Amino acid sequence: MQEQSQLVLAEAGLPSDRLPLSPFDCRDLASEQQGEAGLKLIADIYERTAARSGSFLTAEELVRFDDFRTAGVGYLRSALAISRTMLAPTPN
Repeated sequence: MQEQSQLVLAEAGLPSDRLPLSPFDCRDLASEQQGEAGLKLIADIYERTAARSGSFLTAEELVRFDDFRTAGVGYLRSALAISRTMLAPTPN
C-alpha cells in the first residue's frame, strides 16, 4: 500500500510526504474540489493495492479488503463533511 501511495502521489505531482487526504488539512477543508481530489487519490491507492493483492491474499481476504476500501473512502468523505460543517462560518 505504501508503494502504491508513493506512485499515486508522484503521478499527481505531489510531494511524497503529503497525505493524500486529511480531514484536518486546511486545503482539503477549504475546497470541495481539493477534498474530492484527495478522496480520488485514496480510492486510487486502494484500487491499485487491491489489484496487486490477489497474489498474496486469499479470496476471503480480498473480500474483506474490498469492504475495508469501501468503508475507508466513505469514512473519509463523512469526516470531511463533518469537519467542513463544524468549521464553517456562522451567520451573525
